[in-house]
Amino acid sequence: MKPWFEREAKVIKFPEPEKKVVQMPNVASYPDFITGVTDLKARVSKGEISQDSHDKLYTDLIHRFMKKESFETPWFLRESQGLSGRKPGDEFVSQTNPKDIVTFVDYNVYPTKTTQSKDKEELLKFIDTIKPKYASITPVNNLNNAHRALAIATFKNNQNQNIAFVKFARDTIQAGTSPGWWSNTKGIPGYTSAFKRSKMSSAKLSPQDVIIDENKRSSKEIIEMIGQKLGTEYSDPLKEMVIQKTLPKFIGKANDLKAIGISFGEIFGPIAIVNKVKGMSGGWLGAEKLLGKYKFGNCEISFPQSVTNKLIDSELIAPNGFRIGVSSKFQKGAPASITNIHDEILKLEKDKKNIKLLKENKYAIDIIKLLAGESKYEGPIKTAEILKLISTTEANEIRKLWNPKSAETDIKKFPGLQRIYQYKKFKNVAILRFAVLANTAKIVADSINAKPDFSTQTVNLLNQSSIIQAYTRMSTSGDDAIVTGIDTVYPPNFKGTIYLDAAHNYWGKGVKDRISFSMPPAQ
Repeated sequence: MKPWFEREAKVIKFPEPEKKVVQMPNVASYPDFITGVTDLKARVSKGEISQDSHDKLYTDLIHRFMKKESFETPWFLRESQGLSGRKPGDEFVSQTNPKDIVTFVDYNVYPTKTTQSKDKEELLKFIDTIKPKYASITPVNNLNNAHRALAIATFKNNQNQNIAFVKFARDTIQAGTSPGWWSNTKGIPGYTSAFKRSKMSSAKLSPQDVIIDENKRSSKEIIEMIGQKLGTEYSDPLKEMVIQKTLPKFIGKANDLKAIGISFGEIFGPIAIVNKVKGMSGGWLGAEKLLGKYKFGNCEISFPQSVTNKLIDSELIAPNGFRIGVSSKFQKGAPASITNIHDEILKLEKDKKNIKLLKENKYAIDIIKLLAGESKYEGPIKTAEILKLISTTEANEIRKLWNPKSAETDIKKFPGLQRIYQYKKFKNVAILRFAVLANTAKIVADSINAKPDFSTQTVNLLNQSSIIQAYTRMSTSGDDAIVTGIDTVYPPNFKGTIYLDAAHNYWGKGVKDRISFSMPPAQ
């Protein structure tokens, strides 16, 4: 139905222009940096704008997206996007010479008018034409017959010269919009990212970086592994912690406080519990009763190797095989994954004493099993279909976008998916399959969150699990990073509302993991 102002107004057609008028581009209208650069270059080649106009608009474009990156785009989207998501001014440092720093300028794709060149020779000819602009051009992968496009990352070196790195691609969709296609940390030969956020994400302090498998080990063995992997600057504070029973201080590591709290805390947290270190508050000692005749000191420690939004970061394993999970978080922590909460449900199902609990909370269990039992792609689709939030026809249309993976960007070609596509609006949507899947996940989350039964039942289940919640507190003193406390909760005492969180892992340009939980901290 038309809105009232269209139904009641007399529509007067605008007069047709007598001749073609070329409108100057509006930088604010471009959804992302790459689209703007591509359009401006195309307009120059068609003669629609002069080179001077191009240069001015290009400067405006850089300024616009420098601001946009800071305030509109979450950091984890930029990190997962790789080099295509970098900001002008981001620094990369040589792996062999810390004084050799290159500064990111821009990121472009070729060809500009089509998604693919006619052959690989055309790409080589293009590189030859741009060589005079750069002090050096370095390919980061080998050109083969399947490549029909390329991306160019431009940097300034210490001599203020333009240098370029080139990566060959299947087409401009892959080169321009595929999340993580060109990595920040390993994408530039001889250099590694040195901008603030990437420093934290690339710090090799997590259990997955230090502990090579899920085998159970003693505190001593783990600390020895830390010394071998990270050096004595990380292992010595933990040796001191075990001997003196005091929380660790990391000398000269004030700048790494957040990385230590988020990543390394997953390692020293369970070691602190096993060795009954002072400075830990809360009910953690109550969990020791679960071990029967054994004590925490008899336990070995295992670290799950999954890295995404874990509910359990480590397990304390007694000689009788009983396991107590430890959730080690920095301050308030992060959303927990469906997979790990699903694992806790499976533990509860093994004990016949929990039959009544499982029966009373069947709705939440069914939802969690459904989402955890499918992939991050199929989970939202199948759940939405079963709950009749989308039709089978819509579900199959979404699946067609993913098998095979479609590079389509035009929703007009999929009229049956318009309703889902318009459910939530995205900034800078580039690939249709991501946007439609993200909105399907949000439809599922919003529908389930609207019913209080899911939250209530999930809280009931979590509060019966054998988990110690451990929240690390830290501060700095001069150049040192100090662990000031570990606040624990046992038995779990989750209160408030638990929500399904689709936005954390699904967005218009990528999929990070399954739908997660947004949980209040244990009290």
